[in-house]
Amino acid sequence: MGRLSTAKYLQLPQETPSTTDFPQGVGANTDCDIGSRHRLHAASLLGRWMMPLLFIGCALLSSGLTIVVMRDGATDCHPVQMYEKSQLMKSPVPEFPKEIRTFEFDEIFMAASTPQSDKAWEDLLPVGGGYIYVNDSADYGLQPGIQRKTGEIYSVAMYHQLHCLTMLRGYYWDLVSGVLSNDVAIMGVVHDQIGTPHTGHCFDYLRQSLECSADMTLEWPRTEADGRRWQVDGNHIPHVCTSRTAVERYMKDHHYEFSYAKKHHGH
Repeated sequence: MGRLSTAKYLQLPQETPSTTDFPQGVGANTDCDIGSRHRLHAASLLGRWMMPLLFIGCALLSSGLTIVVMRDGATDCHPVQMYEKSQLMKSPVPEFPKEIRTFEFDEIFMAASTPQSDKAWEDLLPVGGGYIYVNDSADYGLQPGIQRKTGEIYSVAMYHQLHCLTMLRGYYWDLVSGVLSNDVAIMGVVHDQIGTPHTGHCFDYLRQSLECSADMTLEWPRTEADGRRWQVDGNHIPHVCTSRTAVERYMKDHHYEFSYAKKHHGH
């Protein structure tokens, strides 16, 4: 996924939220206290704006584009606005449909390092190693990508994450094998890991990725042989996931066909 970069983080284009003209004493106003206003005057204003407010409220709910949250009794009357991804950041990558996917243990991915299990992990990266072509990248506020004769390419975060996880798995099983076989050469691998930021980068990158995705699925405990239910292992739990088929189809249509061989796919 390219070398560890010392460049600054991508600066996202700042959007200026549209302002809403609230009637005096009803919405966001410099004076939050309407308790001191005459009750009849307040009721008159409320009645005057009732239909427009109902219309605006229904429009916001039906569009689902902007949610305005105002804290009760707050002294700061500025509304908190929340946006969908498409409003926060431009991207050439479309929104993909969702699907319910039940997590199930997969022995090939749980197994120790073997030619078969290693291949299964390596095959998680698509053709092109997780890079795609992007045209007119500046239109999306992107910093320059990697220039190739065939176009400008960018890494897709999910495949960067899978690459990191695959690399960490490889290091883990190398260490286990070396310790179990009393292979003194494993010390060279250990010193290499201490001397490179690659492993630490992957741990921190995956941390941020998990926090960003924030899968808030509720998991229940498994049933033990004695009937007790106390340990959660995540197996047989349904999750709302991005459609795997849609992602694979998109990558097939946009992948960088002249990318590095997967074994050379690195930072």
